[in-house]
Amino acid sequence: MQRKGALLLFITMYVLCMVVKSSAQSNTSRQIVSEFEQQVSSSLEKVFIHTAKTIYLPGEIIWFKMYVTAALDNQPLPISKVGYVELIDPTSKSVLQAKILLDSGSGNGSFVIPSYLHTGTYTLRGYTNLMKNESSSVFFHQFIKIINPSKTTEPIVSEPVPSLQVIFFPEGGQLVSGLEHTVAFSFQDEYGYGVSGNGIVVNQKNDTILRFASAKFGLGRFELTPVPGDRYKALIKDQNGRQITAELPPTLSTGYSLQVKEVNATQLSVDIQTNSRAFTQEIYFIAHARNLIHIALALETREGRTRFLINKKELPEGISYFTLFNKDKEAVAERLYFIRPSHEMEISLTADHADYTTRSKINMNFSTTFPKAGSLSADLSAAVFLLDSFETENIKQIRNYLWLESELTGTIESPDYYFTSSEPGVSEATDNLMLTHGWRTLVPGKKEKKPLQFIPEFSGHIITGKVIDKRSGLPAKGIITYLSVPGDRFHFSSCRSDEKGQIKFDCKKIIGTENIIIQTNKEIDSMYRVEIDNPFVEQYPKQNAFPLIVPFTWQPQLLSRITNTQVQGAFTHTQTQQFYLPNFSDTTPFFGKPDKTYLLDDYTRFYTMEEVMREYVTEIQVRKNQKDFRYKMLNLPYKLFFESNPLVLLDGVPVFDINKIIAFDPLKVKRLDIVSRKYFQGSVAYDGIASYSTYNGDLAGYTLDPNAVILEYAGLQLQRQFYAPNYETKESQKSRIPDYRNLLYWSPDITTGENGKQQFSFYSGDLPGKYAIVVQGISRNGESGTGIVTVSVKK
Repeated sequence: MQRKGALLLFITMYVLCMVVKSSAQSNTSRQIVSEFEQQVSSSLEKVFIHTAKTIYLPGEIIWFKMYVTAALDNQPLPISKVGYVELIDPTSKSVLQAKILLDSGSGNGSFVIPSYLHTGTYTLRGYTNLMKNESSSVFFHQFIKIINPSKTTEPIVSEPVPSLQVIFFPEGGQLVSGLEHTVAFSFQDEYGYGVSGNGIVVNQKNDTILRFASAKFGLGRFELTPVPGDRYKALIKDQNGRQITAELPPTLSTGYSLQVKEVNATQLSVDIQTNSRAFTQEIYFIAHARNLIHIALALETREGRTRFLINKKELPEGISYFTLFNKDKEAVAERLYFIRPSHEMEISLTADHADYTTRSKINMNFSTTFPKAGSLSADLSAAVFLLDSFETENIKQIRNYLWLESELTGTIESPDYYFTSSEPGVSEATDNLMLTHGWRTLVPGKKEKKPLQFIPEFSGHIITGKVIDKRSGLPAKGIITYLSVPGDRFHFSSCRSDEKGQIKFDCKKIIGTENIIIQTNKEIDSMYRVEIDNPFVEQYPKQNAFPLIVPFTWQPQLLSRITNTQVQGAFTHTQTQQFYLPNFSDTTPFFGKPDKTYLLDDYTRFYTMEEVMREYVTEIQVRKNQKDFRYKMLNLPYKLFFESNPLVLLDGVPVFDINKIIAFDPLKVKRLDIVSRKYFQGSVAYDGIASYSTYNGDLAGYTLDPNAVILEYAGLQLQRQFYAPNYETKESQKSRIPDYRNLLYWSPDITTGENGKQQFSFYSGDLPGKYAIVVQGISRNGESGTGIVTVSVKK
């Protein structure tokens, strides 16, 4: 943890790297920026997950690729080395979890769908440790559908008629008496999808004030100037004849209104009003995006009003936030504005043929380019899957997510529409989307930014917990705690509990499920117990997904897919259970290169550890005080012996009682590593290290302290190898083993070089049909894109 301070300094510098353009004096600009720093979100990272498919049956595998980018500019961010992925069921319970090894801003993993999961719509969620400092709303979320005929909780019926929900959003955040307002609204079903409708606004006397109707995706707007003392409600009827009465937000007696309108293709007008009686009043306006301030203005209202223009060229592409502060530097109004990105990374896919036969080779060539930069080097993932009634080409795209979905909460219907549509009403529809997402980064009044509770896992997984005093049940401060993972390449770390009793162990790269041992030194700290935290966020989103509806007409196709999945699983179970470990370039222990290593087989073997230590190990003096042994380690730089015992380890597990290591059978020990000098690990110092290793790294029968906490702990997920048969020879083409794969190809590790070109190939199976080939990813400069083509496979 030595680098924690330096890392937090880097994070602080990263957040505060802001570009300010101001028409006011420099001290005013600093005040605005200071207020912004106190309230703005501290999120630095975004996560996007590309899944090979979106609909699964029991026994099938969810293959996924995780991308981590900087919230500032969408560039791949290599800070975090661990990603967290969960599958959450319709009852908001996490049913599958994995920790994913990240390298240079990306990583990949897999989930096997177990047979006990019920049919329904699940949520795939992804985040990093740093993102846990924010609300879970900033996490990545995607709906995954699972069909399990033996565990069906919902009837297979036709699509139901949706209910109606109406929400009103005054531009800027609030209705204020006597001020002009644009009020946006959203007509939605219970799953967040738009519903067409119309309505009227009436006051408390049931006088009709205005009429309105929804536009694209059930969104729309109307103009309203609230009359002092009046209350308003709306009477709405939707496209299905359903009627609902909805209250408009309450009207405030004093406050501000913020209206932004298009003047022309290059300019926006900003109209600010207040019903304050002061003839002049200081206010402040900032336009910011992704923690960067692009415009900062100090203004004055005259008779409660001011108006100015913004050149769109001063705003970045994507979503900008327009925030208004009053004279006390309190945020009082905010609205969003979107500028469609002018370009995206283009992924051009070309197959060597349009049609193929079963069990034939399909060759794909593709390139990644950007209009402003030409060829791009990019990190990509690719999937090839069968298109049918269940699976379509409507996948979650990385560009749409990074630029739009990750910035907004709630359901965004057809996000691709806002990037690709050329309809006349697309600008109004886009602005309606921005208006219906209200306050985002700031809330009215001052709000201090919380310090980081979760730090980035910049070298590997961090296990956290708490030390509790058994006598009082309260957190214990200043207690040294030890964590070990025994093995040939054992892991050992230690830390001292802070004022709240919290402990943090930097565990680097623990791969797969391991037994971890956590303990305190019973010789001096026997009255404490250790509790380990769950590294996954236990706050789960409320399920708001459209129920999984399988019409009766799909039953034959569903039966065929179930049969194919079962047959495929029976013949390829062994091949799909192949895992591999990442390459370990550094196999040295945590203390680095030892000062001396004793391979005990190179010496005459004695039958007691005391004889071994006295005869061979010159760096350690064995002393005995009555019945108790102790070690005195040579402090090599000073040619003197330490008075206290060194840190003694057996396969990475600390041995605090020297009598126990003296009593251990030396014939079970393969080697002894000596660190003959002062060694520091974080805030803990040791008078040298004596590290014993057994032949199998399994403690060889050593009895652990009964107070030690022993947990079976899931480390970073093992890499599962994607299986796809090869039909290169005629014999393999004639094989009688059926090939009923609906996912022909998955690769999470495709990269294009400086020329932006790459290729891959795969074989079709025995299922004819139309297949989608999807490649998406991101360049090192932050340009993202998705390429989709289809090919046909015939018998």
